Amino acid sequence: MATKKIPFLKQARQVLACSAFILFVLLFMDWGGVFDKALGWLPRTQFYPAVIGGSIAVAILIIVLTMVFGRVYCSVLCPWGLLQDGIYRIRTAGPKKRRFRMRYTKPCNAIRLGILAAFLAAVAFGFGSIAYLIEPYSNFGNLMGTLKGRTGLEVMIVAAVTLVVLVLFVVKGGRAWCNTLCPVGTILGIFSRRSLFRPVINEEKCVSCGLCGKACRASCIDTENHVVDMSRCILCFDCLDNCKEGAIEYRWTAGAGSRGSVRRPSEEPVAKGSEAAAGGNSRRAFISAAALAVGTAALKAADGQGGIAVLQKKVAPERSVPISPAGSSSVASFNRNCIGCQLCVSVCPNGVLSPAVSFDNFMHPVMNYEKGFCRPECTACSNVCPTGAIRKISVEEKSSISIGHAVYNSFSCVVNTDGVSCGNCARHCPSGAITMVQNMFGSKPDLLVPSINTEKCIGCGSCEYVCPARPVSAIYVEGNEVHHVI
Repeated sequence: MATKKIPFLKQARQVLACSAFILFVLLFMDWGGVFDKALGWLPRTQFYPAVIGGSIAVAILIIVLTMVFGRVYCSVLCPWGLLQDGIYRIRTAGPKKRRFRMRYTKPCNAIRLGILAAFLAAVAFGFGSIAYLIEPYSNFGNLMGTLKGRTGLEVMIVAAVTLVVLVLFVVKGGRAWCNTLCPVGTILGIFSRRSLFRPVINEEKCVSCGLCGKACRASCIDTENHVVDMSRCILCFDCLDNCKEGAIEYRWTAGAGSRGSVRRPSEEPVAKGSEAAAGGNSRRAFISAAALAVGTAALKAADGQGGIAVLQKKVAPERSVPISPAGSSSVASFNRNCIGCQLCVSVCPNGVLSPAVSFDNFMHPVMNYEKGFCRPECTACSNVCPTGAIRKISVEEKSSISIGHAVYNSFSCVVNTDGVSCGNCARHCPSGAITMVQNMFGSKPDLLVPSINTEKCIGCGSCEYVCPARPVSAIYVEGNEVHHVI
């Protein structure tokens, strides 16, 4: 029995999509810490992170490609969309591929634009951590961080619920998430409505069997009127694969209007007034989407091994100012630009970064030093951040940036509580900011205690990490609101 030949365009899309998805998984999992430099460019290809991070050239390139070819970004580059395709493929596997019997649905433009407006308003008014629950790249990062075991219970629950919702969307309607909830899908859908290349239905060849519509995972093929809704088409090319008559082609359609079909000679052409009105609506949509996009642009390598047995778990101190990674410039800048994708959390080899669970910065990474400290020679997080929340820095730059300063609590120090000599903090300080001096005011004046030179301290947390005091270290780091060079 002859094997069915898969159209070249579908094969090419599958190869590109699988390659991109594998690279994203490798980057987030980052086994052995070898991918943060080699693949650090990959997250910067994502549309919304590019807009937030000021990579306008990348955002414009994606928009231009969308206007020419359609939503190729959603088809081959968005990892959250590619995950949906994987779930879809599993669902349709088996005898006769157990195909969904998909059907054409009218676009929910009011809902899509409403969700987009709410998303942008939430980001603009400081509720980005909640808005990013529907941003595709952030969702994928939360899921990968959970699979890697780098997130707490709260984020695990959010990731699990989001995954369940995604699966339900796929089972019910293929790419319905992308064409209903996703703000990036809505923006790119506006630009792809009149793309120059698109799937075209040749009505002279079409026998109205409906197979293309039943296989369309975007529910965007109106088989009755022979129209493909390009605002929702994600170019999976399943329609080309399923059309037995060869009536669907992906081809250049400049000047053919928005209908996207080759009409029978007996049919009347679309009225000029209607076409003009459609053109006007398209231009208005283009301007609106561009304004919205530009508006948003404004807006265990080192596990604890410091003792034979730890009888009490170390907890993070109550910091008056949180610590943000070197390269973030300030705490405010970091929170403003971070979209909570968890990539920095995933690639951090020292376990310093973890997602926050407080309402004001939910799922934004925070720095704590119970599991390790921020090594001066490590720049993994700055290599991969796609939004500029952590700008790319060199090892030399990082060694001279002060992200915080150490604070000493003599009442908790083992010198005074247990009467034993320690000096761990001074021995492990990489910047030489801690020296041991005579204990002038403690119960053991013959023992030495730390003295901190805050002008030399870079806030790496090595002192806090190695301090044997429990549950809170006797020496800990307070963040600097604004980073400075020492």
